[in-house]
Amino acid sequence: MTMHAVLRLIQSDFSKVILFFTLTIIASAITSPWIYNAGMLLAEVGQSRALNPLLDWLAHRCADATFASFYNYTLLGYAIILAGPFIMWCKLSNQSSLQLSKPWRIRLPTSANTRQNGQALCRNPKAKLHLAIGFLITGSLVSISIWLLEVIAWFSFAQSPDYWSAICNGVASAIVITLVSEWLFRGILMGIFLRAMRPAMAMVLISLFYAIIYSLLPTGDEVIANPEKADAGFRMMITIAKNLLSPETFTFSFILLFSLGLVLAYARYRTASLWLPIGLHFGFIFPYQTLQQLTESGPQHSPLSRLLIGTDGRSGLLPFCLLLLSALLVHVFIQVSESKRRSET
Repeated sequence: MTMHAVLRLIQSDFSKVILFFTLTIIASAITSPWIYNAGMLLAEVGQSRALNPLLDWLAHRCADATFASFYNYTLLGYAIILAGPFIMWCKLSNQSSLQLSKPWRIRLPTSANTRQNGQALCRNPKAKLHLAIGFLITGSLVSISIWLLEVIAWFSFAQSPDYWSAICNGVASAIVITLVSEWLFRGILMGIFLRAMRPAMAMVLISLFYAIIYSLLPTGDEVIANPEKADAGFRMMITIAKNLLSPETFTFSFILLFSLGLVLAYARYRTASLWLPIGLHFGFIFPYQTLQQLTESGPQHSPLSRLLIGTDGRSGLLPFCLLLLSALLVHVFIQVSESKRRSET
């Protein structure tokens, strides 16, 4: 490989994406123990003296949080911090027309990679409608799934649950996760992939990235001994990697995340907007985030139960079937919307 080829590989968008995620994960592994120690210190201070309402709320959250939670939020923070330089590096503002040749090729010609901006996100005059429809599609189907879980006694509600607090926390968590995920994966990264390859391959690759990254996030069940030590973040990475390589995790979690990523990428591509995928993603996350705070640990699950709904109620055949139905409804909605728009013009 010549030096020119090496430089082209280093400067390619794909290499920049790999470097972005690598730096984010390594920085999180290094600093998450320090942030954990700072959070525990704040929790101790909050127990010993009065603080202002914001710090008091934060101290209580830190006291209840596990190291896995600190690791997740550290990872999220670095992704946001590094996104700015990453966008500038990729020069997403460059635009030019693209003449396609050999339409059967997956990858676009090399000449198209330097200035082509992919499919630009457009102003959506029906943003509120797309947001509401997306939420209704996934939110209603997930609610049906939760109702079925209650019917089969998969979970039990906690005694004297605080519904208002659970809903507020669920909304806040779902908003943060949804906005960051859609902005980063379907907004920035999918735009990069669309300028380097054809839409179908771009949607598959961004969905793979989405599934891999989310599979590398702690689920909250991981227990790390001595989380205050400097190597705790790297030990968390090893634990997550071992879980990811297990057949059960791959079957129940990774495939479902990949399928969800495909649905969201398809919605983004067909509408040239993030409003529909934001609604879909929020409707998928919000019910589960709220339910987690209202329920107690479920019973021991049978092999059939694990096959149908996994171990967390969010994986297995039932959520996968609901996701397929969501994909069908999204496709029908987009087709009807485009047919109506063409008839009006």
